[in-house]
Amino acid sequence: LYYTLDGTTPTTSSSAVSGSTAFTFTATTTLKVMAVDGTGLASSVQTHVYTRYVNAPPVLLVSPAGPQTFASTIAVTASATDDSGVAPVLYYTLDGSTPTVSSASASGAISFSFAVTTTLRVLAVDSAGLATAVQSHVYTKNTSQIVIFFKKPASWATPVKIHYWNA
Repeated sequence: LYYTLDGTTPTTSSSAVSGSTAFTFTATTTLKVMAVDGTGLASSVQTHVYTRYVNAPPVLLVSPAGPQTFASTIAVTASATDDSGVAPVLYYTLDGSTPTVSSASASGAISFSFAVTTTLRVLAVDSAGLATAVQSHVYTKNTSQIVIFFKKPASWATPVKIHYWNA
């Protein structure tokens, strides 16, 4: 038996074993093998793909990611995907505490609209129980913003100075 493990077509110069052998794969591998008898007659090449399935934790995305400062309201979306194809469960808190599987939850995605300073903490857990790290995002309402509209009369000298207290 002549074989390759990298997906290339085996030749009589490839790795060889006599009879049978066992392989152990730790990564996705394409095994190609052909048999050659004592007279040099070769079989067709057989291809076997062995896929190593790695169950990874979900991928969590918060958009826009904190920290963010906003003037009136801010729209935030948290979503998660998983290699299993099943929507992960998002567990979240809005008071800065650490979320657990007992916290408020949503499947796959959730949207928020914050009008006050808020600390969103969120984690995603997939159907196999694998979890992301807890993400923390702070959204701060800018309460010190002052907007002044003023049109200087033509008769006033320049520059005009504006003073304010206790804003």
